[in-house]
Amino acid sequence: MKNKPVQKQLLKLNDIKLRNTLSLLGVLMRHGCLSRIELAQVLGCDNTTVTRAVRDLMSRNLITTAGKTELQHGRPRELLALNSNGACLIGISLEPDRICGALTDLNGRPKIQERLHLEECRHLQEYLNALDKVMQRLLQESSGRIAGVGVSTFGTSLTPENGILNDIANFPELKGFNLRSYFMEKFNLSPVFADMMICRMHYELNRYPECRKGSTLLVHLGSGIGMSIANEGAIVLSRNQHGGELGHNICEPDGLPCPCGRHGCLETRCSAQVLLRQARIAFASPNMTFREFAEKYTSGNACAVQLVNDVLKFLAIALANQINNLSPDTLVLVGRLMELGERFYVALEESVRTLLFDYTSQPLTFAFRSSGEWGAEGAALLASNRLLANPDAFDRACPKQVKNMA
Repeated sequence: MKNKPVQKQLLKLNDIKLRNTLSLLGVLMRHGCLSRIELAQVLGCDNTTVTRAVRDLMSRNLITTAGKTELQHGRPRELLALNSNGACLIGISLEPDRICGALTDLNGRPKIQERLHLEECRHLQEYLNALDKVMQRLLQESSGRIAGVGVSTFGTSLTPENGILNDIANFPELKGFNLRSYFMEKFNLSPVFADMMICRMHYELNRYPECRKGSTLLVHLGSGIGMSIANEGAIVLSRNQHGGELGHNICEPDGLPCPCGRHGCLETRCSAQVLLRQARIAFASPNMTFREFAEKYTSGNACAVQLVNDVLKFLAIALANQINNLSPDTLVLVGRLMELGERFYVALEESVRTLLFDYTSQPLTFAFRSSGEWGAEGAALLASNRLLANPDAFDRACPKQVKNMA
């Protein structure tokens, strides 16, 4: 019985050491290359603590030396950085009309990216086959060095851990589907899940440091329309880790029917799917792709411009209302509609600003992001955050390498 207090003390000491290790890893992820002395200064600890943490991370193959920095006086200092050949993360972004995947380092920087467009996919098995194809490609490239998986989902997930999809207005067959069970049975992996807008905001804050200052409103304009808010670099979460249902705000009372079961939702007028459907009718081209329509719009085709102007009318009002309520410093717009290019950017900003109060318009910066895999990279960052916050999960996912003593 006398050994129990000693064992508890040892466990607490090991936990403290591991948390120090994670703190140092987090600093390197934020700052890039640093010397041991710089790490001690940033962490506010002694050199012995830094040396121990560095040795721990190197034993896990997570960091490596990255040259030396020359000083005017004294010996050059050895620099440390993330090991590009160390542990990997997988990020998956699920949308009704496409699946994106990324194999990244612990900082969410992509090594491999995969994207499959599913313009007409509405069957569960077809969708799962596409997901399997993306996952198999990423797993093949990872060489078994997977430390975590993050999944960005549409609809809502009950919690970040359970992965059960609900309120899937744009893909009813997925309602109630258990993503966690699927990943466990298919790949023997246990991901962390989040609403797509939360994952996109993680990416935004990581990739664009200026968005960590003040308040940022992120709006996704794609097959669905969603939003997320961050204040001073901290994401504002609603219930169930959800970003917000901007697309299901009523913009037209008693308007067009929405797959959610109501009428007049913003998505019935402004989503990329609705715009493409209208374009196919207007141009009598049932197989037209969104990219082909975007080319017509950017070239100034009168019919295409009119279709987009109809979208702008509803979209500008919805965005202006949010901005007047929230007074963000930055409005970031992402998603499929960004493929419409500069003509769309200019028209949208002009339309929105005419509806704003001066006190919300003057300090507001618009930022338009071209379409990419940032949802998948944001999902990978979600997995990275879980590792940094959970020493036990980190210890399991990134074990120390056993040296061959032969």
